[in-house]
Amino acid sequence: MNYWIRLVTGHGVFAHSCYNFLISFSDPAGLHRRYMYIKDILFRYGFGHVWTNQTVHDMKLFLEIVKVRLRDCPVQS
Repeated sequence: MNYWIRLVTGHGVFAHSCYNFLISFSDPAGLHRRYMYIKDILFRYGFGHVWTNQTVHDMKLFLEIVKVRLRDCPVQS
């Protein structure tokens, strides 16, 4: 998840450009399993808008919220 956030936020310029190319010109079936796994997690736990918008404003805050939700949802089930 950390790596994906760095790709989306543009911390590595070359990697960010390659990722954007992959997302814009590839059908979902052509995405690497790693990105499909992240997409699945985001949609399953209520963060689909983050995947759709491909943006994270505060990386640390977002990761903390995701960790809490990943821990709490199975407990609630």
